[in-house]
Amino acid sequence: MDQEDDIQSEIDKMIERMDKTDPLVNRIKAEHKKKDWAGIEVCPICGGKLHLTHAAYNGHVSGSCETADCLNWME
Repeated sequence: MDQEDDIQSEIDKMIERMDKTDPLVNRIKAEHKKKDWAGIEVCPICGGKLHLTHAAYNGHVSGSCETADCLNWME
């Protein structure tokens, strides 16, 4: 595998994680629209604890999984 294949493989993994996470993020946005919120959900990637926040002022959701090297993002 060359460097280009490695990069494409990482991109494919990120897209797969996003596809698995999108339904949860969309649900959080719908349930907490225009409200600040923080909570814990089951991580759709590893089944661990996913800490989430929703910001009322812009609707962004951020998350961080307790499992090392799993999900961690900020919108």
